[in-house]
Amino acid sequence: MTRRRIIPFFIPPEACSARCTLCHPTAGRPEVTARALSPEIVSRQIRAEHASQPDASFEVAYYGGLLGRPMTEWRDLLAAAAPGRIEGFLSGIRVASRPDQLSRELLEVLQEHGVTLLELDVPSLSQSVLSQMGPAHSVSFVEAAAEGIARTGLIWGAQLRPGMPGSSLDQELDSLERVIRLAPAFCRIQPVLVLKGTWLERFSQQGRYVPMTLEEAGRTVRVMVDRLVAASIPVIRIGLQPMRDLGLEPGSVVGGPYHPSLRTLVDAERMYDQTARMLQETFFPGHHVILYVAASSESNLRGPENSNLERLRRRFHYASITVASDPSLPKGDVKVEYSRIKSLPRQRYAS
Repeated sequence: MTRRRIIPFFIPPEACSARCTLCHPTAGRPEVTARALSPEIVSRQIRAEHASQPDASFEVAYYGGLLGRPMTEWRDLLAAAAPGRIEGFLSGIRVASRPDQLSRELLEVLQEHGVTLLELDVPSLSQSVLSQMGPAHSVSFVEAAAEGIARTGLIWGAQLRPGMPGSSLDQELDSLERVIRLAPAFCRIQPVLVLKGTWLERFSQQGRYVPMTLEEAGRTVRVMVDRLVAASIPVIRIGLQPMRDLGLEPGSVVGGPYHPSLRTLVDAERMYDQTARMLQETFFPGHHVILYVAASSESNLRGPENSNLERLRRRFHYASITVASDPSLPKGDVKVEYSRIKSLPRQRYAS
């Protein structure tokens, strides 16, 4: 098996009493939860995915309100993945959860039923920010959940949500440092979006909440990614796709920094900053420049519509900038070559 793919299932929260300000708008609605997944549907989907990609390794992921449902129901849903684990094409099960839902006893039960990884929703680790979300959110819940997971030996990751009501950039970064100290295996970064039908939409309409702009989100996330990379914590996802991730209809996002490829924008900005720092050390205005990168880094170096190259050319007053691939370079590294005359790169590159 050469690849591992996620088979996601979203389960709307059933009769959730927390009613968080940015909660999925279908939380607690019986007409939605009546369409909840059955073990048969889960098993059938797993089999279909395996049949279509027999050489891939899979992991089942339950997002939403799995642990808010009756225990017999979520045990049955977890058990639906057992045949795939026995046959070897399922490597594990991941479950997303609010930290307050995870008791020590529940963690042990999850482990017994094949759960290998937990994703904790960590909107913030600033208590002043969390207190605006409702009683289900507290710094102590996050810390207790992280410690409990560590005792069981399960892997956990954090879902971070910059742009919460009452938060600032300083609070975001202070919260991030506290998350780093808890040592998650990975992080997702999902800037807050205003979804139709939520309390957050009402607060926004009343002027009590101003969502981040796309530019603000990009700057904040870029700094967060830099710090997580420095701490050797992978960032597995940036941004939220409400239709795909939450099962919502088009038009459900009514505010906030939505972008279909937020990670692409962030990675391109990080590549621009990295390249600019390198070019500052060897400043040759008026020259022609060839930038060599690994093929996997070319699009990030170029930026949307080659915007990074044009910004670099104007910033450093180069005559031209050409990009070429170099398979010997690690992903993210850049090598520069200067010339007084415009020349072709050593390896031909198709723009």
